[in-house]
Amino acid sequence: MNRTRVETMMTYEDWCKAHRKTLKKMFRNTASACIQWTITFIWIFGTPIAMIAHWVLVGY
Repeated sequence: MNRTRVETMMTYEDWCKAHRKTLKKMFRNTASACIQWTITFIWIFGTPIAMIAHWVLVGY
């Protein structure tokens, strides 16, 4: 049995919904990556700087 694939065209409203959903997903992914990189940067570089500042201020 052969199955034929029916090609359907999207309406402009369907395309707008799909595009809006894609943009929201892309924004969420970009924001999430930005937050992850910020936390990583603070963790890697902030900890030694805080340790040095503590050593300078407290003295031990």
